[in-house]
Amino acid sequence: MLGVTLTFPFTPGDPAAWLCIGDAGFGLVQTEDVPRLEFTDSQGNLQSIVRSCR
Repeated sequence: MLGVTLTFPFTPGDPAAWLCIGDAGFGLVQTEDVPRLEFTDSQGNLQSIVRSCR
């Protein structure tokens, strides 16, 4: 509609889900540390909530 591609790649077992708007990915996660631009995923790794979807 707006010429922007929206995708939501997720596979059960992934440590986070990603909402990709164009080439930018935004992490959809559950965390106790709010507001932050990073989170610790279910595997114990520190991750940024924004990433490239390329």
